Amino acid sequence: MPVQVVLLAGQSNMAGAGNYQTLSHTDKQRVKQAAKRVKINIGGQLKPLTYVGSKSKQKKYGFTDFFGPELFIGVTLAEANPNQEYV
Repeated sequence: MPVQVVLLAGQSNMAGAGNYQTLSHTDKQRVKQAAKRVKINIGGQLKPLTYVGSKSKQKKYGFTDFFGPELFIGVTLAEANPNQEYV
């Protein structure tokens, strides 16, 4: 089965500002499972689904491990389609 490509586009709000460390253990496990079949582009490289760490966000948001809508879109797609891979 071919890898499905999902493009999320928008203005600055698409970057997201969720604090990964405040997610429940259950949600972190869901992300970990989805990461086996979902990759995201971080700095021009494909990496398993995860949060993005950035010290530059610390000053603005008060935390460094942030995520945007890509995290739970990836989880939702992976859970709904257990045999499909996504980028």
